[in-house]
Amino acid sequence: MSNHTKKILQRDSQAGHTQILLSSAEGIASYSDTLPVPTADPNLREGWLYTNTAGGTQKANIYFHSSTVEKPFTLKDLKSLWAVFSADVAKNNLDLPFFNVYTTPTGSGDAGAWYHSRIVYCIPSDKHIGPGEEIQIEFGDNDFTSLHRNVKLEKDLTTSVGDQRPEETVMTIAIATSSGRTAGDVKVLFKKLGFQLSKDKDSSYRHIDLISGVSKLATGMTADGKVFPLLLDSDKHLKTKPGSSP
Repeated sequence: MSNHTKKILQRDSQAGHTQILLSSAEGIASYSDTLPVPTADPNLREGWLYTNTAGGTQKANIYFHSSTVEKPFTLKDLKSLWAVFSADVAKNNLDLPFFNVYTTPTGSGDAGAWYHSRIVYCIPSDKHIGPGEEIQIEFGDNDFTSLHRNVKLEKDLTTSVGDQRPEETVMTIAIATSSGRTAGDVKVLFKKLGFQLSKDKDSSYRHIDLISGVSKLATGMTADGKVFPLLLDSDKHLKTKPGSSP
């Protein structure tokens, strides 16, 4: 078995590989302070589609780690972060998603009302991202093999605040968009999120597929040349048989 195949199989077998349905309670909680809320894609692409419909106030925040449901780990333990998405509008890299890592408040020297430090990882301004291009963004060293173009993130020294000490406990992690963008300039289809812990934490992974449950519409052909609809569910299982109605 090739190393590439092993990596793919490892991705599915590692603890922490899961999916979150857009309309589920877990999904709704993960984007609870996103405005407007993400939707299924009208073009039937799988993932969560976010579009800002007003400028200056609207932004996405999708949280995918909480220290309240997992054994705590520190900034030093966090080996990598990654996400897969495509942006239908890509006029400016400031319109594209970035990561926020928040640490637990201590009551002394907290940089925010509900966190001690915030570390921001963003796409460098000199990187070109094409409209509709599905890419993987990453900070740190990710052991997974990806077929997407991999865009390395950099730490934003301007918006990162707090002490940011290696021993600080990671409270939550979010992928986000900026609230200061023009209406309609942020249009992102979020598909996958994940992070990896260091070897000191047994290289624990989180690999999360964001699904909307949209059906895929395709067509088939009978032996006599008649075309009929094939309705596939989100797992690409056939729901419609020849000659039947969807």
